[in-house]
Amino acid sequence: MESREELASPYDRNLPAISTSPLALFYCSYDPDFGAKVRQAYFVKERTLQFAHTLREVRYGVAVACKYARGDTPENVRLEYNRRQEEAMREFELEVGGCTDDDEDPHSEVVVSL
Repeated sequence: MESREELASPYDRNLPAISTSPLALFYCSYDPDFGAKVRQAYFVKERTLQFAHTLREVRYGVAVACKYARGDTPENVRLEYNRRQEEAMREFELEVGGCTDDDEDPHSEVVVSL
């Protein structure tokens, strides 16, 4: 059986061997802005998480938002929020004049008689 070196073309034999050390596999050139980029990404992530938590406080209340992690909110709390939203939307539609879905659809067919 022939070895790998024997099977390689003459062109491949002239190339240096590829290092398989962990440092060689993950090496990248020096980036002088790397620390600033990591710091910026950290602050963006923190602001995003704070914004998401504030939304949860508005939706479910401070106590529920602090007690349960995102994704672990009890089903009954989410259903209560949805019910309040639907009720508020119905009240809004009544105040505005009871718009129908046909009034809001810009692509609905208009029949004009002459």
